[in-house]
Amino acid sequence: MADLNQILKEVTTELTETYKPDYTKIEEQRAAEQKALDAERDRQQGILDRNLFNANQQAYITRMQAQRDMPQQLAAQGIRGGATETTLNNIYNNYLNARNAAKASYDESTGALSSNYNTNNASLGSKYAQMIADLDSEKRNQALTLAQIRYQQAVEEEERQRQAAAAAAGSYGGGGGSGSTGGSRTEYQRRRDNNAVDTNAGLDPYAWQNRSYGSGGIYRGGSYMIRGNNGKSWRVR
Repeated sequence: MADLNQILKEVTTELTETYKPDYTKIEEQRAAEQKALDAERDRQQGILDRNLFNANQQAYITRMQAQRDMPQQLAAQGIRGGATETTLNNIYNNYLNARNAAKASYDESTGALSSNYNTNNASLGSKYAQMIADLDSEKRNQALTLAQIRYQQAVEEEERQRQAAAAAAGSYGGGGGSGSTGGSRTEYQRRRDNNAVDTNAGLDPYAWQNRSYGSGGIYRGGSYMIRGNNGKSWRVR
């Protein structure tokens, strides 16, 4: 008997293979976009890292140049004895301030980059999750449609076979005879299939049913003794 649920499972399994290239294509596209997104983040992060390095390097160079040039500047002003402790502290503080400013700018830019990346990454994930969901829905709807078609075909085939079997049974029943006669002919078919009667021996195929049908039949003790045209006899119960 046709089982719609079983047919649906079989169709779904078939469509899983059919749709596999579509799922693979979506995954490849997602991976390519993810790779591009990651590469762009890394590129921008690299720029920020280099900018911070350059800013710190420049702050150090500025400090060293200031310390180197300070005695000459003081001498030009008529100050002898080299740079004072206060002057050196000012140079160092300027250096630290430059580094701190570079680090603050770096942290702000890195935070903005990370936030932008997370937003784009979430959008990318949602985009492809929706594509997968749409493909799942399409596959599910197609599976239901195909399963219903196959189920209807199976039901129609079962009905065709039932009618064919009924027609075959009716042909053995003789059509125009009574119900008991039809049943007797069906019984004859069963007996013939079991080799109870040799139909090639020249017998009337219905001779066992009634003595009046078999010209050479003799009823004895609950069975028929049937005589063929060639003189042979068979006992049919």
